[in-house]
Amino acid sequence: MKKADIIKKIQSNIKKKGSFSANEIEIDGEVSSPCINEMGGLIALAEYFEKKEVTVEVYEPSSMSSDSMHSYTVKYDELDVFTLNKILVLSNKYETELS
Repeated sequence: MKKADIIKKIQSNIKKKGSFSANEIEIDGEVSSPCINEMGGLIALAEYFEKKEVTVEVYEPSSMSSDSMHSYTVKYDELDVFTLNKILVLSNKYETELS
């Protein structure tokens, strides 16, 4: 599937059922936020999905705290196809669970 088609499907699911968080979706019994980037000892996870953008939370995995250190937003077209496919799986699951 082309990048633009994946984005359209994600946005269509969100338009139908609203914005959502990766924490609301379990796949195979686990909550899984797609990894956007790893930077040394930090990891950036896509966690909140709105129609036009994704909120990314940056964590230090070795930290005792589960609070993010920083957050930023990124537009869907700035993400790679691999990450978009992971988000599509989450948005499909979210859309079907609320139906």
